[in-house]
Amino acid sequence: MQYADLNGDGKLILHNTLANPGDQTVIGNTTPRYNYGFTLSLDYKGFDFMMFIQGVGKREFWPGNSTFFWGIPGGGSEWGSQVLATNLDRWTEATPNGYFPRYYMSGLNAKNQQAQTRYLLKGAYLRGKNLQIGYTLPQTLTRRAHIGRLRIYGSAENLFTIAPGLHNKYQIDPELLLSDGNIYPIQRTFSVGINLDIQ
Repeated sequence: MQYADLNGDGKLILHNTLANPGDQTVIGNTTPRYNYGFTLSLDYKGFDFMMFIQGVGKREFWPGNSTFFWGIPGGGSEWGSQVLATNLDRWTEATPNGYFPRYYMSGLNAKNQQAQTRYLLKGAYLRGKNLQIGYTLPQTLTRRAHIGRLRIYGSAENLFTIAPGLHNKYQIDPELLLSDGNIYPIQRTFSVGINLDIQ
């Protein structure tokens, strides 16, 4: 990685203070902006449909020392590493256009993982939180069995996620963004059920 001399003094200095930031500047904001949610529901001749969509319109995310993002070596050292196919897209002499920088199996790797715009990710996302489809049997059928209402339904939670700025192949959940990304992601679940009211 190459870092810019932002203040033009011919030196690369990171002071890490607001009063004297050196060659640092604000490059993003991790606060979620433009939170939104929509619920769509339809009913027609006994069939019902409900969908809840939720997301964030704007947010930046710095992967820090995320093992899930950096791969080899991640987690700050060679002992906190993993190997995913996506992590192999690195700079080498044979692959000069690799997405990730060259890696070192030592502390030297940290020089390529300082906060910068090259790997500042966009955390905006849209997620299908819930989808439910059901059918309520006509009362002409249920009354004979002394049933007030009988509804059969199927439900799906976390059905899809659209987060192009995170490149979901890096295993980062946009709803649970943490600096290191080390968290069990939200799971997709499917269920079926019956709503039964007995007269």
